[in-house]
Amino acid sequence: MRALAAIVLLWSLAACQPSTPAATVSGGAVAAAPAPSVSEMVADVVGDAAQEVAQTVTDPVADAQLDVAQVAMPAILAVREAIAEVLPPPASDRGPVSSPVSPAAVALIVRHEIISPAYYTKALQGFACPGDRSGPTCGIGSDLGVQTRATIRHTWAIHPAVDRLATASGVTGFSACRAYRRSNLDIRTPLSIAQEVFATKLLPEYHQRAAHAFRDGWDVLPPNAQGALVVTVYVRGASMRDPPGLHQRQEMRVLRDVCVPAGDTACMVVQFRAMCPRFEGRKDAAGLCKRFTDTARLAVQA
Repeated sequence: MRALAAIVLLWSLAACQPSTPAATVSGGAVAAAPAPSVSEMVADVVGDAAQEVAQTVTDPVADAQLDVAQVAMPAILAVREAIAEVLPPPASDRGPVSSPVSPAAVALIVRHEIISPAYYTKALQGFACPGDRSGPTCGIGSDLGVQTRATIRHTWAIHPAVDRLATASGVTGFSACRAYRRSNLDIRTPLSIAQEVFATKLLPEYHQRAAHAFRDGWDVLPPNAQGALVVTVYVRGASMRDPPGLHQRQEMRVLRDVCVPAGDTACMVVQFRAMCPRFEGRKDAAGLCKRFTDTARLAVQA
């Protein structure tokens, strides 16, 4: 609750606080450079808070912690919706977007999310409930349960049933997901729509999240090493904070603080492989471990 209070306080400041200039050195002279605006700081705080709650949904947690996450999720989503009103539109709204993610990383995401176009058309046009704590998932791995209604409407604007998709916001947990799926069996997401949303909305968003989370050293990484980090954020989110009482994000922090700043892809491989045990006990643990193993290979692929 203290985190929520801090978010709301920062949000209230966002509309009235100007950003302050910071001094930078350019050509031997000191010049003023803009510091991050309050709106940008708000975005970071809200993103971290939302990731904390989302992480309790996507990582193994105790039942009591899952109950807390399900209670907190509506509040987090409400705050995110409020913050969105004072922040700039996403980069993908500012013109055509080409994928900045390496083709090998894109292929890895698609292969693990839908197996193949033929399989998607046969079995995945409805909602999926892929993990014990995921929400209704559609398209190429888009978990609607941890997204705000506004985000869903923005991301899935081309979907004929976009207003009904938005009602999946906040629906998390395997039982709730299956109940939602039973109530919406008639909703279908054709592969053509899934591909367009993936290419124009999801990939740019997750690339941006990964580039921000691992910004110290990001620009010097090879494309496939960057792509491996995008794959990881696609699965685990970009938060570096552990859920209360757990230590689930250690590898993410080592990637951020040690491997990426050093440009050390061998270090990245070790961390990706170390993520497998985090998902023991989940029904999709084998698939997730295979994904992290493939991600490790991708990181060192020329």
